[in-house]
Amino acid sequence: MVPPINSCTGIVVSTNLVLGTNAGANLDPSATSNVILGNEAGMEGSSTTQKNVFIGDSAGEDITGTSRHNVFLGLQAGMQGTGKTDNVALGFAALKGRSAADSSDQSIAIGYNAANLSLNASDTIAIGYNAVAGNGSSGFSGDGNIGIGNNAISNLGSSGAYNTAIGYYAGQGIQSGDANIVIGS
Repeated sequence: MVPPINSCTGIVVSTNLVLGTNAGANLDPSATSNVILGNEAGMEGSSTTQKNVFIGDSAGEDITGTSRHNVFLGLQAGMQGTGKTDNVALGFAALKGRSAADSSDQSIAIGYNAANLSLNASDTIAIGYNAVAGNGSSGFSGDGNIGIGNNAISNLGSSGAYNTAIGYYAGQGIQSGDANIVIGS
């Protein structure tokens, strides 16, 4: 084990690289192969937080449980959840998670607020500003939603699965429907 270096600005523990104020502050010493850069990034990592990249202030901040193989780049990207695995989130609040209980897996979110309010949703693809963001009251938990475009499927509620919307505001009216295909604005 490599001894900590300047605990205020950066630490290297086992095979983790951590840099930023409070970054990895509560990271379990047995967590391995993580790159955590940014203030409060990866702050709550457990022993099973492994092979992740969290870059940006508060990126992966409250990720706990068996969280592996995630790439979260951007302010608050992938910020909260337990057991998130195999995700890619790029952009402010992309795949942020509706609550600390979010365990969304195998999802891709690219863009400001993309898949922001996910709650245990898997296999989501959200590309674009506010795409598949979920409504503010409940977030969304349906699997297999694909939204490509500004605000595509942006009002999805606590249910609604296997929807595909491509285009500016495409499928914005879908709140709980399943297996819809919308192309165009």
